[in-house]
Amino acid sequence: MLLRHAEEAIPPAGIQRVVLAGVPDPAPVSIRGWTAWPETLACEVLIPWTADQADAFDDWGRPRVSVWTETPLTWGTAAPCELVPTAHDVTDQVAAWLDSAGDSFALGVPESRLMEPVLAGGALAGVDAYDPGGTPVHRHAVGRLIETLLDWYREGSLDEGLHLLRHHDVAQWMVRETGVEFDRVMHEWDQYIESHLPTGWRELTEGVKQRAARYASLARACAFLDTCHARLRSDPLPGVLGILQDLYRGRTLQPGQPEDDAFLKVGRLAAERLRAIDPMTEGRDRLSSENALQVWWDCLKEEAYYTQVASEAVELEGWLELPWNPADSLLVVGLNEGAVPDGRIGDVFLPDTIRGVLGLRTDALRHARDAYLFELIARQRQTRGKVTWMVSRQSAEGDVLMPSRLLMQVPSGDLAARVSCLIASKSSMREPPAPDAGFALTPLIKGTRLEDPGYPDHLSASAIHDYLSCPFYYYLKRVLHTESVAVGKPELEAYDFGNLVHDAVTVLFEEVSLQACTDPHLIRTALNDRVSSLMASQFGHQR
Repeated sequence: MLLRHAEEAIPPAGIQRVVLAGVPDPAPVSIRGWTAWPETLACEVLIPWTADQADAFDDWGRPRVSVWTETPLTWGTAAPCELVPTAHDVTDQVAAWLDSAGDSFALGVPESRLMEPVLAGGALAGVDAYDPGGTPVHRHAVGRLIETLLDWYREGSLDEGLHLLRHHDVAQWMVRETGVEFDRVMHEWDQYIESHLPTGWRELTEGVKQRAARYASLARACAFLDTCHARLRSDPLPGVLGILQDLYRGRTLQPGQPEDDAFLKVGRLAAERLRAIDPMTEGRDRLSSENALQVWWDCLKEEAYYTQVASEAVELEGWLELPWNPADSLLVVGLNEGAVPDGRIGDVFLPDTIRGVLGLRTDALRHARDAYLFELIARQRQTRGKVTWMVSRQSAEGDVLMPSRLLMQVPSGDLAARVSCLIASKSSMREPPAPDAGFALTPLIKGTRLEDPGYPDHLSASAIHDYLSCPFYYYLKRVLHTESVAVGKPELEAYDFGNLVHDAVTVLFEEVSLQACTDPHLIRTALNDRVSSLMASQFGHQR
């Protein structure tokens, strides 16, 4: 409708005057329509800025590229800027900022990949915050399960099998169906992985079957997951749907409970997207079951569902909304390239040059718009309140993030100092977080109690070293007597190799003929045979 009005120069009926207030980035199609309206229809443009700098904007209130992208920014670059290494540090810094923010504050999150750390920081500070954009389906337990099933169908790897096994809903389903104890399954998993170094899911299941007497619970769990995998291999889309139906068939839902309401909303979205792809699975040119599953998930994963929020909850605002927030204190988390300015410099299907020819938004226009907003947000709080920019070097997923180019738009004499400041780090970059279970860690089974471990009656030198290095590590190792597990280690570690050598040389004492043997050929042959036997027994084959 708007495009037709623009092409035909048809103004809205009954409208005699149009006021465009505070819109630094009007849609190109709107400008096209306004330009074609008759001169008798007045159109006024209002932009918050000083009147003596009106020439910094065009006739439609858009910041001029030549002014805002090529000259230093004075207000925004003078505001405090905090550089944090990781998303975990974002959580801590947000919580610390909220503790001292006062009553009138606002939070802005231009970088969507930092939304979860900011929400966690709010919770840590006792502030109830929410994302007005809703929660993507891929963050819900059902969404994570669908994605894990899809990955496991394609990869069938050891890691994907472990992710599926550790999914909270799958774990409960497996316990109901097989009667195994989940903690026992995971204990045997750790033991088997550390002792036998399987390289894939098939090697794991075959090895566990051969050692079922020792790994009884793990063998039943592997057989259960193998059945699920067979359903996926037979027909991927019906396989996933069948697994979801069997898993959630006995679940009781109580309307009004936040967790159950979210489950219902995700279920409805999944059903709607499934109905939408039904026509694609019929006819001569229908999609294969695997492709239909992928299309369904691609359509579903970015859908958002919305939950009830308290009236006093703090809304996490986007970049374009921040200039209109009157709060005294403002924290903007994620002033990173790609978020501010938003968009991509290059687009495969519609390059920036062609966008300019067509009159669409270009990277230069976005740069100018965000430079203006950058200055406006900081200038609004020069006499009252304070704005703080927070730049993270990593997203919640571990992706590297770059500081916004706006922070570099300073006088040439200050550029070196600004770059040095932005590349400095209070702590080293961390590896991306390892995939974990989709539920909060509960170290104790419900209904059980941790026995009092007591206190050690003496301390060795190594125990003192452990305590000085990390008291919590000392408590786990020396008081609770827990052991670290090298999950997923690719090869023998030093103590594994030492045990292998120790077990191999015992043949020189067990065989009477070798006890006094001085023939190096016989000794070498005996050791090789023993090592081969040990490797085959422990790892299934020589490596």
